[in-house]
Amino acid sequence: MNDNLQKLLNRKEVSEEDRAFWLSRLGDLSPVACESILKLFELLPDQIGRFRIIQERKEKALANEDHQEWDKIVEEEIHHLQSLFSLKN
Repeated sequence: MNDNLQKLLNRKEVSEEDRAFWLSRLGDLSPVACESILKLFELLPDQIGRFRIIQERKEKALANEDHQEWDKIVEEEIHHLQSLFSLKN
């Protein structure tokens, strides 16, 4: 795993639940994917927990083979990111 991502997740502001969740999912990712997630978490560190909730919902939808729910969650995620980045500009 990317050392910088590990450091970011080990910050005191990141809950143990969020840390455990992301460490369990990001350990096998490619360096490029890790860098993408690291950049997102660096830009929006207060959203790490929210992204965990979104990811959990996506995983549940996939496990249930509920493609409509998956699409809905991804659309919500995109709108959420758009609103966050529009606030930063």
